[in-house]
Amino acid sequence: MITKPQLPGFLAGSAPVFKGISPRLLARLAASASVRRFARGELICHSGERVRDIWVLLEGRVCVNRCSWKGGRVNLEIMVPGEIFGLPALTLWSYPSDIQAVRPSAAAAIPRQRLLDEIKGDPALAQSVFGVIAQRLDFIEAQLTLSREPVERRLAAALIYLGRKFGAEIALTSAEIGEMAQTTPETAMRKLKVFERDGLLRRSRGKVEIADLVRLEARISSPSDLGRPSAGWASSRSALQKRR
Repeated sequence: MITKPQLPGFLAGSAPVFKGISPRLLARLAASASVRRFARGELICHSGERVRDIWVLLEGRVCVNRCSWKGGRVNLEIMVPGEIFGLPALTLWSYPSDIQAVRPSAAAAIPRQRLLDEIKGDPALAQSVFGVIAQRLDFIEAQLTLSREPVERRLAAALIYLGRKFGAEIALTSAEIGEMAQTTPETAMRKLKVFERDGLLRRSRGKVEIADLVRLEARISSPSDLGRPSAGWASSRSALQKRR
């Protein structure tokens, strides 16, 4: 269990958004933060709630979701330890989405204003935070582009994006990956079996390993409509290769 005195070391070594940031700045962020624990299913914050904190996940798993017009939940993002979340709140007065622990979890709550002050004074931190936002926006835009496309293409896009978080080995269940692609657990399992049969990935209990990123990317693009994968998707290839 990570405690508050351990936060500076965790932020420096396990949170990519803070990689290369000065120890003194990280110490100030850690000093202002509080460590909070959440039970499975507990809401960390809900849509419309007044913004107070930006979060860094220390343990467990967290999902960001919204309610659809039909009343169902749309899973927008899955967070793993070391990731920062709640970033839209940097420019808003209320959280735009529900954020919920899907496993017993712990997170560091950094006061919004403290993080904003540090961003204003440190260009490297600002660039890193904007990079995280841009990467997530790239995924959302890709999913919107593919929203009317077959589920196979949405799953391929979700796998490539998740590969950026985990490396080639993605520690998520078929159902969790299906949520990211806006499909049912049954459909996700069936299509992932097809991907495995085609040599694109390998599956085992609770995880999926990307075996052929180039061919997986090819499942997204089509000469007739989408053209070549975006720069964001192309950059994931080298990122995954470095993590292997």
